[in-house]
Amino acid sequence: MVMSSQILADDTSVEFDATWIGFGGIHGGLLAASLMRAAGTVFGGEPHAISAHMYGPVAPGSSHIDVIGHRGGRSAGVQASISDRATALVRLARDEPTPRRAPQSRVGAAA
Repeated sequence: MVMSSQILADDTSVEFDATWIGFGGIHGGLLAASLMRAAGTVFGGEPHAISAHMYGPVAPGSSHIDVIGHRGGRSAGVQASISDRATALVRLARDEPTPRRAPQSRVGAAA
């Protein structure tokens, strides 16, 4: 199986204030909102759905957000993550489609 995706940005950062600490790290809702905002800012469009997972506490201060596009078009699929601590899959809706950059797979193709 061949999979491909395009890295859209690797220079997105966010600053978390220490007043948002809960359960040892920044509150999950703020993390999810930050990941969703980064996906929309980089790829363009309005967020319509998000599935976020928190794997460990994110400390206050500056954090780097990686944004990777998995599907273009009017309904874009974007993954945003803060190192190995939090990740989100975001579905964006846009007025104008972009070229589709969906993962490619060849099932049953000769190796």
